[in-house]
Amino acid sequence: MAARNSGRPESGDTEYPAGAAAPASAAYESVNLFGRRTGHRITVRQGEILPVLPRGFNWVIVERWDDSTP
Repeated sequence: MAARNSGRPESGDTEYPAGAAAPASAAYESVNLFGRRTGHRITVRQGEILPVLPRGFNWVIVERWDDSTP
């Protein structure tokens, strides 16, 4: 994927603010105020609160998964 090599999220990726409920069970990566990926990844289930980040940073989904398995 070109997006991983460039360090930028794919165009059109939605950014989610820290403290918001996760819209999907997925791996998230933080992006800085320029939209560049930082390398800081987390895994969160749908509905959990996204962790705090420095001002100007947000979360983007980098890999979704099916949450139906126990």
